[in-house]
Amino acid sequence: MRDAGAVFLGDRIRILRVAIESQQIVVELLARPPGAPFAEEPSVEVTRRFTLRGALAEVGAADGDGDATGETFACDASLPDAAIVIVRVPRSGEGVASGFEVSGCSRTFEGGVNWRLLDRMVAAIAEWFTMGGGLDGPLPFAFTVEFNTAERQMAHREVFEEDVSNGEGFPPSRDVVPLLLEPGS
Repeated sequence: MRDAGAVFLGDRIRILRVAIESQQIVVELLARPPGAPFAEEPSVEVTRRFTLRGALAEVGAADGDGDATGETFACDASLPDAAIVIVRVPRSGEGVASGFEVSGCSRTFEGGVNWRLLDRMVAAIAEWFTMGGGLDGPLPFAFTVEFNTAERQMAHREVFEEDVSNGEGFPPSRDVVPLLLEPGS
C-alpha cells in the first residue's frame, strides 16, 4: 500500500455520500454559500469527482456539475421561487445497472417527487416516489432504482411532479433522460 494523497473538502461540511462510479470517486456533500458564516448549516449541494491514477486528482469542474469557472449547482434558496425538478445523476445516455442512484434538487407541491423507469416499449419497469423541497424552498433528493431486465436496452428515467391542478396551471416540472439499462448478472 502507498499514500495516494489527500484533498481538502471543506470546513464544517456535511458528507452525504461517497461512491465509486465509472472509475471515479464521487463525493456528494453539503457546503455553505460563498461568504456564509461557519455557524450557518450547510445547504449547498456539491458533487466532487476524483480519479486515482498514481495520485488522487480532482476531475475538472467543467465535466458536468459546473462550468469552466468552477461554479457548482446550488440547491438552495438562491433558486427562483418556482416549482422545479432537476436531476443531476445519472446523466443523459449513461449506462446503469439495477441499484443505481438518482439525485437532484426539487421544489414541488407538498414536496412530493414521483419517478419511474420506462422500458423501450414505454412500460414502467420501476416506479415510486420520494420527498424533496416544497413550500419552504428547494431541497436535495436521492433514491435508488432497482429493476430487472434480461437484455441491454435503452430506457427513460422520468422524475416529475404530479399535476395536482388537473391542467389548470403551469405544467408541472419534469426531468426525462434516456439511459442504457444493463442486465443483471
